[in-house]
Amino acid sequence: MIPKKNDPKYRISVVLDLSKNSDQVFINAVEMAKTINASIEVLHVKPAIDVVKRESQFSAIDTIYKDDRETRAKMHSLIQHVPVGEELPIAYTLVYGNVKNTVKEHLEQHKPDIVILGKRRNRLGLWADSLTDFVVSEAKTNVLIMGEDHKFHTFRDLNLGFFGNEMQLKGLEIIKDLKRDNDKPVRLFQIKNQDANEPQQENLWKKTVSYVFTEGSNAMDGLVSYVARTNTQLLCVHNKAQARHLVRKSNVPIFVMA
Repeated sequence: MIPKKNDPKYRISVVLDLSKNSDQVFINAVEMAKTINASIEVLHVKPAIDVVKRESQFSAIDTIYKDDRETRAKMHSLIQHVPVGEELPIAYTLVYGNVKNTVKEHLEQHKPDIVILGKRRNRLGLWADSLTDFVVSEAKTNVLIMGEDHKFHTFRDLNLGFFGNEMQLKGLEIIKDLKRDNDKPVRLFQIKNQDANEPQQENLWKKTVSYVFTEGSNAMDGLVSYVARTNTQLLCVHNKAQARHLVRKSNVPIFVMA
């Protein structure tokens, strides 16, 4: 049974930097919340030193006050993207301070079921974001990483993929809720040592398609290529080190299972 709209089953924290791709990350978070019945909290952390710079104490206070009003107005405007009638529980929080420490403290205090954040390209066009790496490493909950080009009109009927030689049970309930009424086969990606006698992975899905790559220096590149070629729209990973590697290499949204 699906819980009522006013009784969310999950809590989602969306960490936004309010850059140009924040709108799309937020819209994607809304679509996911609609699918799994979740509430949303938007978190934006701004380093105070970026606001006040070298101003005097009184001038700095005035500057922060003005910036606070302007930033909250941006966050409120962002939330207005949610269509009237959706009735999603959405809140937003603005904090001035060290970004990584504040995000970590916030997640430890609020304990969301899912953290969603975007990743950005550097000047060379490569994926590079220290905050994304930090959250994947430090968060004790599920993390969804999406790039600038990821746009979900809905999270229903997704082409789901799993990477790993063992199925992680934590976070699996969320995936099952995403799979509700979705009869598409789940893609299972594995990298194995061809000489090792590894136990057969338990199959939790009715329909699956397996892709097994031989362990080696190019195995991950081959896997990333097949993830794209098979039109996998969301790749679930439970190994954090592998997840960080995939976030940098792959252009597919990565769901890091806690």
